Order: sequence, then structure tokens, then C-alpha cells
Amino acid sequence: MRQAPYPNPDWWERNNDDGQEFFGYDNGDGTTSWYTPDGGYDSDTKTPDEDRDSWKIYSGNLKKLS
Repeated sequence: MRQAPYPNPDWWERNNDDGQEFFGYDNGDGTTSWYTPDGGYDSDTKTPDEDRDSWKIYSGNLKKLS
């Protein structure tokens, strides 16, 4: 796992297809913002533990960090 771009990420995910890593930060409103290790914004999604279809969204390894 690479270094997170900002302190205290809530989630980490690595895409099995291309190996790209993402760090997720819970926004407290049911959404999570995802960033690449260099701090680039990727997207917002429903927070994984509140989304019953999380396994369909994440095509890699998903780990809760907090």
C-alpha cells in the first residue's frame, strides 16, 4: 500500500485490472471521496459500508482503514 495523499483515510482500494490504488475519505453524508496516492481527485461514491452493492463497484481489493 502506498502512502495516502492526506491524513487518516477511511478506505483503501486497489483495482485488480490495472493495479491503480485509491484512498477514500468519508464525507459524513453517506458519500466517500476517492483520491490517487499523488492527491488527484478521482470520484465520489456512496460510502461502501452503506452501499449494499459495494462488491459490484470495486473491482479490486477494498479495505476499511478506520
